[in-house]
Amino acid sequence: MKTGAKERKIYSKTLYVCYTCESSIKWENVTQGLEVTIEEIRLEVMSKLLKYDYFFVKNEKGFSLINSSLVRYVRIVHEKTESKKVN
Repeated sequence: MKTGAKERKIYSKTLYVCYTCESSIKWENVTQGLEVTIEEIRLEVMSKLLKYDYFFVKNEKGFSLINSSLVRYVRIVHEKTESKKVN
């Protein structure tokens, strides 16, 4: 039985960050709200690299540990907008 509540959609933006290390390439999925810009994500990534020696990234395969000193190149690839129904 429905209580009369309307369904609404929540939109989010997923960006893919590619970390090129000395001997491997690691990907991270970053999901934020629609108002976030690529520049803000870039600043977050750079602050992680400067602040921590090691950090975890989440991707389709689970979690990966990245050694900040081995990262040679970071690229934010593309974005995908998703919607999720919420009651």
